[in-house]
Amino acid sequence: MAKDGRGGGTTPRRLTGRAFVDLAVWSTGFGAVIGAVFPLFAVALGVPSHNAFAPLFVTASLAAGVLVGLANHRIAMIVVGSRLDHMARSMAAVRHRLEEATLTGDWVACDPESCRIEVDSADAVGMVGDAFNALLVSLADMRRLDALSLKLSECLKSDLDFETRVRQVIELTRVEAGAVSGAMEMGEAAAGAELSESGRQRVAVPLVESDPSFGRLVFEFGDMWSSAAAAVAMAARHLGVAAQAEREQRELRHSAHHDPLTGLANRVLFTQALTRSIRELPEGRSLAVMFCDLDRFKPVNDTMGHDAGDALLVEVADRMRQVVRGDDLVARMGGDEFAVLVAGLEGPDHAREVADAIVRRVSHPVVLPKGEASISLSVGVVVVDDPRHDPAEVIARADEVMYVAKASGRGQHRIVGAGAL
Repeated sequence: MAKDGRGGGTTPRRLTGRAFVDLAVWSTGFGAVIGAVFPLFAVALGVPSHNAFAPLFVTASLAAGVLVGLANHRIAMIVVGSRLDHMARSMAAVRHRLEEATLTGDWVACDPESCRIEVDSADAVGMVGDAFNALLVSLADMRRLDALSLKLSECLKSDLDFETRVRQVIELTRVEAGAVSGAMEMGEAAAGAELSESGRQRVAVPLVESDPSFGRLVFEFGDMWSSAAAAVAMAARHLGVAAQAEREQRELRHSAHHDPLTGLANRVLFTQALTRSIRELPEGRSLAVMFCDLDRFKPVNDTMGHDAGDALLVEVADRMRQVVRGDDLVARMGGDEFAVLVAGLEGPDHAREVADAIVRRVSHPVVLPKGEASISLSVGVVVVDDPRHDPAEVIARADEVMYVAKASGRGQHRIVGAGAL
């Protein structure tokens, strides 16, 4: 270590700092030391001391030591210097290729195999060559990963649906990373690299480290390149960001079209579905719109509290869902009002049967934390058989018919056709 020249701290000695000058100083100095102590060895070997310490002998010993040191330095310059010079020229040639490739974008002539330095020793010089070759491999891997990153970004920016983009990302990564197979797996499992049952190297990376519900990318390799795992990790990161954005968008779309309390469709989604169903109504077919209002809901809120009222609404929503078919739509229109869209009536009595079933199912007592609530449901039904009807007018008419049913004694339904709209 050496002082940094500013009075404080130290900095590492420069790797290239006067290497051969230092070698000359040390070689000459060591030779001089050997020459200085040589008379002592001479005495130990039986040379008379008056001869061994004679000025001429001492001077000759010092001169011989210095000459041997200088000779060693020169030999080192010839042997090591020539190898370093060859290595430096090879590195300079590779640097020139890299500069040209950077300007032209053509990296064919700069692959690690064609640019590598031949290393035939395990000494310090050989270690430098190995480090340079490893650097070339790392640079090639970085270019390969950069290219993959750009392709992944372009793929995920497309307007295709998310599932299609996932398949494209998996196939793109499989090809670019040289994998045998690739897939998206769901559920919790350990990430990392391991041998698969087929003996291939298996790499698994979660899309989102903190949330395993997003799944993970799993690729199998027959012959892994140095940064294959990094390529899989990069694909997982790109896909993880896209998956999080997709989930957020899906949640936003869901919250914009669904009631947060019951999970049912809201008025917006119900109106959209009704508009589409009326517009696409086949000739000779009909649909039914049912507008439903809970009877005696306010006393539950007043006597048991709003939490009990919310629990009651959730229970009513579940009961209505259980009655209708899977392709029928149940919505909460607001407060204690619900609506049902039966998009394809199966006969003249179908609407009446569905309304009867809903009224009976909802009218069963509901057990709440603070007691049992007895409620009923009034339903107004409008049957639509003409695609020219206005959806808003159909809903308004069903609302009016519901009040007729409620005025008739509650817990009942009334059905009218939409012909008068």
